[in-house]
Amino acid sequence: MNKKVILIKSLNGGGAERILLNFANVFNERFGEDNLRIVSLLEEGELLNQALPSNIEFVYTPTSRLHKYWCLIKLVLFRKQIAKQFCQEQEDYELISFLEGWSDLIIHALPSDPHCKRISWLHCGFDLYKKWNPVHRFFLKYGTQSNVVNCVSNYVKNSIPEIENTRTVYNFIDIDYIQTKAVEEPLDDEMFLDKSKKHLVAVGRMVYQKNFEFLLRAFKAFTQHNPDAVLHLLGDGELRTSLEALTQKLGLTNSVNFVGFVDNPYKYIKNADLVCMTSHFEGLPTVVIESAILGTPVIATQCGAQELLTLFGYPDEIEFDEATYAKAIDKTLSTEYPPLERKLFEKHFSFDNFLSNMSV
Repeated sequence: MNKKVILIKSLNGGGAERILLNFANVFNERFGEDNLRIVSLLEEGELLNQALPSNIEFVYTPTSRLHKYWCLIKLVLFRKQIAKQFCQEQEDYELISFLEGWSDLIIHALPSDPHCKRISWLHCGFDLYKKWNPVHRFFLKYGTQSNVVNCVSNYVKNSIPEIENTRTVYNFIDIDYIQTKAVEEPLDDEMFLDKSKKHLVAVGRMVYQKNFEFLLRAFKAFTQHNPDAVLHLLGDGELRTSLEALTQKLGLTNSVNFVGFVDNPYKYIKNADLVCMTSHFEGLPTVVIESAILGTPVIATQCGAQELLTLFGYPDEIEFDEATYAKAIDKTLSTEYPPLERKLFEKHFSFDNFLSNMSV
């Protein structure tokens, strides 16, 4: 097996970052740490609080928001030196940009090398990136020069039809880990323990993409006729303060639980009645897969989740209309969804399938 060097921008608590760490843990157990190196360009993110594999290295450690931008500028200015220090190997190896954008810039800073195969990853519909966005610029200029571009879904692959060297590679989802984490810790959240309520969960960083403002307004519409419900928001981010203010304005203070970032969202998902997704866009939303594994139905806006919703037999994507979304909450809560067989997840999201499709 060729050694793998994987780059990612940071360890923010998103789906791609969590997938990478889970992959690294299983990979290290099977093949040893010497066969894998992970390079995080910035030492920041919620996942730093978790136990990290020892074969992960960090390039820059931002000390403030302003310093972070200076670190990103240095990535551009000193990309050749960074690539040579952190990415180069003497043996045959694969150099992988796991999240589009900044890491594509770095993996293509090295000169052409017959020992090196370059692989880029696209986790989001490319048409959603603005042309001025550095992720758009770096991926279009560098990522498309890779030997292959792995796309996390058919939807993402179809978003770049002009690029020929693409293929669909579904993310690795550690089924046993998710199921174990869902039951190994007691759920001690007082708002969640009220069995007289219906419990809705939303997972994600509190940023524009996740569209939690829409969710709060849709939840308000739902509670007009269904007051016995609680919405639990699992995540943190730059919009938390404004979302808390909106919650108060809508009169939902006693019905919305700002849980914050949690290492173990699975115990919440497993015990929830419904998982809500209201993103503006997604590539392959991991939480939909995790929820299906734990037997909790999901509803989602028109964000790129249809591929998974169809696979699991959940309701189709919902238009961005608060009243329509509120009705979908009500209908889904009153519908029984049969448990899904394990072989369905093993077929599409297993470690072996992910690993075999990762390489060139």
